[in-house]
Amino acid sequence: MQRERKRLSNFFNKKLRGVTDHDKIMELENDAQFECSMQENEIDILITEHLTSLAERLVIPVPPRANKTYWKESFTNEEFKVLTDVGVSYLRDLIREENKKRREEWNFWIELGIKFMTVLIGLAGAAIGVISVWRK
Repeated sequence: MQRERKRLSNFFNKKLRGVTDHDKIMELENDAQFECSMQENEIDILITEHLTSLAERLVIPVPPRANKTYWKESFTNEEFKVLTDVGVSYLRDLIREENKKRREEWNFWIELGIKFMTVLIGLAGAAIGVISVWRK
């Protein structure tokens, strides 16, 4: 998407070179702004779909679409809503928090397993030592 945005910028910059007519310049700038808005809308849609699918997979409640703090209308489709910057930050924070909790749970069990294995290895070593001393 970033490459596409840069390509569009270069395309319109090339078209603007040598143009002296004020109306033509305004028309090209409006076209460029429209195309950039379309690109930003596509990025917003992709981010929204990605974060909402992650939230649903992690069973995190997604804010209601009626909440204008977290949602805005899509540039291309007024019925489709995309996350605002505040909504993106909010969902990212919730996703990070949930992932952190899950990692901490796994870390607890892994640490417990390592401690258990250490105790078993220590007991096995002690048993081997006692057996070898007893046999002499």
